[in-house]
Amino acid sequence: MGEALNGKFGLDIQQEKMHLTEALNELKSLNVIEAEKRLAMKELGIKRFKQLNLNAYAT
Repeated sequence: MGEALNGKFGLDIQQEKMHLTEALNELKSLNVIEAEKRLAMKELGIKRFKQLNLNAYAT
């Protein structure tokens, strides 16, 4: 567990999960409505994708 499916190093699944959980908990503490939570999490996912330079189609 904690390994990338494509076998490449540099992506720690557990760290990413913790990062997302912290962001979601922060949104919950701010009493954000569900639609705003969904949008914020989507934007965070896109931001992390770009930061980590992930590409699902890369081999």
